[in-house]
Amino acid sequence: MGSFTDCLMEMGLKDLGFHGYPYTWENRSRGGMYIEERLDRFLVNGAWWEMRPMARVLHLDQMRSDHRPISCDTLGDEDVDVQWGWSFRFKPHWAKHDECVEKVKEA
Repeated sequence: MGSFTDCLMEMGLKDLGFHGYPYTWENRSRGGMYIEERLDRFLVNGAWWEMRPMARVLHLDQMRSDHRPISCDTLGDEDVDVQWGWSFRFKPHWAKHDECVEKVKEA
């Protein structure tokens, strides 16, 4: 892990850490060696961090995948429930909606 940390420092990136279950992936092994790892991370640069110092990363509930989705709450809302019980899926046709660009700019 040392070389990964060195790389982040060299590139000026910060790992935001997480709230919730500590692992984002499991091998779903049946009868073999069960493995869990934190593979997914949310990395930001200094400028991003200065604009959103209250941001926090949430490890959400695992649904039908071997990965847990992660979400970044940029407002740092302490009342966000990590166990939402649903999985977000982006639908490509949403990008064709007339209000898409404006909604992204507002966000």
